[in-house]
Amino acid sequence: MRTDTAAAVEDRTAPRATHEAVVAPPMEYAAPAGAPLTGRAPAPPPDQAAALLRDPRLGGRANGPVRSATLQRLQASYGNHALSRLWQQAQGGGRAAAAVQRTPSTLSVEGEEDEPIVQPMRVSVAQAVQRKPDVPALTTGTETTAKALLGGSAADKQAAINAVVKDMVKSSAISLSKLDGKKVYYDAATVGEGLTNTTFKATGGANPSKVTMGDAAFSSLSWLYSSILHEYQHVKQHQALKSPAGWSEDKAEVEAYTKEILKSEATGVYKNKANMEELWKRLHDNYWVNITDKKQKKELKSVVTTAHDIAEKATGKKLTFTP
Repeated sequence: MRTDTAAAVEDRTAPRATHEAVVAPPMEYAAPAGAPLTGRAPAPPPDQAAALLRDPRLGGRANGPVRSATLQRLQASYGNHALSRLWQQAQGGGRAAAAVQRTPSTLSVEGEEDEPIVQPMRVSVAQAVQRKPDVPALTTGTETTAKALLGGSAADKQAAINAVVKDMVKSSAISLSKLDGKKVYYDAATVGEGLTNTTFKATGGANPSKVTMGDAAFSSLSWLYSSILHEYQHVKQHQALKSPAGWSEDKAEVEAYTKEILKSEATGVYKNKANMEELWKRLHDNYWVNITDKKQKKELKSVVTTAHDIAEKATGKKLTFTP
């Protein structure tokens, strides 16, 4: 997760707090009568040594040299192990407790105890995993809204269509100007995913096309988006005609299914291997192989070849293609 971390800013112009050294008086021990002169004071007996180490002045901030000299003198006289036991006794006796580190740990620079150096513990920070959308072409809000309506009532399905179409219009994927009622309809009586119905004027030219979506289109949000895209391709084909006489069903369906495959990453269908294979089989087996007009095949061959390559890559398998 990206978070904004405020950087610590140290004001070097601010006055520093001053620390006055309070030096403990010398910790002396009088040697017993008859002790040899060694040039340094002899170490006290163990019981007195422990008492000496417990002296609170020894831990004073400015008494580092005194503390070091005392420890070195005891170390030289008693050895490391004995000194360790004496130190434990001085700290309260018994076995030394294991240090428990809380976070963060703090280190101080000698002479600058007012400015601790904070060294945070290394912690594993979980990164936020961003959810990949089912339909990249839709906004997150539209996807969430429409997805929840797919399995609902007729009114829910119409609402799902309306939400998807609204986004498609905003992204210029489709236009409502040539649609009957300027919308896409849900119709439970529609066989298959969708149907585009267009009537023509007696004087020539198409009336607005009526597009209806059937229940088969609601198996997933990506399938619904792709099906609407398919039907809109038919709207454009119908609106370009002067009369029904110029209609070629096989050519029109090849173009519409090719459009679906070419746009499959944006619609999200690309991630579904079964649906991608289904689109290719419909394109190729149901319509492409039926085109006998050489001119039509030549016009379509390039985009159909591209669609075939995309379908094979998506499915990870060899798909039949008869150029």
